[in-house]
Amino acid sequence: MFRGVSGLGLEVWQPDFTGSPDSIYNSAHELVALQSFRTVLTTGGYNFLQPDLRFATDAHLHRKLYRHIIFSYQRKRLELESREAGGLAERNKMTNPNTYHIKTLAHRSDSATAFMRLCDQAMFRNAVAESGTRRFRRERDRVVPHTPEESQIAPRIPKKVTVDWIDPEYFNSLTVRTRAKFVKSKIALPLPEHITNWATLRQIDQMPYDQFMELFGNAVCSLYNFPSAEEIAQL
Repeated sequence: MFRGVSGLGLEVWQPDFTGSPDSIYNSAHELVALQSFRTVLTTGGYNFLQPDLRFATDAHLHRKLYRHIIFSYQRKRLELESREAGGLAERNKMTNPNTYHIKTLAHRSDSATAFMRLCDQAMFRNAVAESGTRRFRRERDRVVPHTPEESQIAPRIPKKVTVDWIDPEYFNSLTVRTRAKFVKSKIALPLPEHITNWATLRQIDQMPYDQFMELFGNAVCSLYNFPSAEEIAQL
């Protein structure tokens, strides 16, 4: 193939994926690629793949396959990378069967999300520590995509969660009847900036609840618009 490239006066084999397949430039690249392919195929270079040699001289088929790979598959890869740097690598990662593509939940608070991310990290470390043992079961890598994607799951509040599981803005848009269910709710987590490592969370968890509320909880509680006693009485 290198001899064919130099014979046409080209420095490298580099077709124009976005150009016309029938341009002189791309036609030259196609000629070199297909001639090289047929030479290797008919001389046994691909025998390890067990090719069906009945199609070894089917020039029409070879051309269709070549143009599909170059001007469809490769062109789409180039367009994806051009639109967003790293997009191709991100898509490859997301289509990996060992990867779990984390989606966002608009109705879940940033504090709850930050806590779950810490749980994901702990699960990954535990999986690495147990790899190679009889108990090991490979967990899918849980990653946040380059471009966040919102879950299509209906925004339903789980039962028996504290109010700070819910995004404050979402909570404040709910009806009085729904918000009234959380009037006596406790606060479980601090603001997201305090949810960065397990050591800090363990210290917070060991605090008396009154101390936790004074240092962290009241700031969280102030984000939520709870209905007044008068509003509840009118239900």
